[in-house]
Amino acid sequence: MKHLEAITCQWEGLKLVIFVTKYVSDKHLITYRKGSFCMPKNESQCVPFAILLAAMLSLKRRVFLNYSKLNAVFEANTEEIEAREEEKYEELEKELLEELNGINLEEDIVTSDDWKTLSLKKYPRKEKEMLNNKLCIAL
Repeated sequence: MKHLEAITCQWEGLKLVIFVTKYVSDKHLITYRKGSFCMPKNESQCVPFAILLAAMLSLKRRVFLNYSKLNAVFEANTEEIEAREEEKYEELEKELLEELNGINLEEDIVTSDDWKTLSLKKYPRKEKEMLNNKLCIAL
């Protein structure tokens, strides 16, 4: 934040006044008058117009530099936040997989293999083959 400036432009009739605000410390700001430029009243006054034009171009460059600095800070913070979130997601995924791997089937739960063996014990041989084929197709 120490490298950024807040720039304010105020027109007072034909006069442009530029104010700048900067951080001096964490608790203190300083605002000062950067410059004052007059728009010429006549077309023949080229020097004041050239000075005003140079000030406007300098102001445009300063705004662009401040925007570039602010954008760089924002991108760096965004990348840092995304990296932290990705680490959190990886940790969460590991925890969930550990929990899921820790779950065992209870003994009283019947699975498809249990049904298959149970049905083969109850029916005669031809029906067993037919039922076995149906179970294989169903699974």
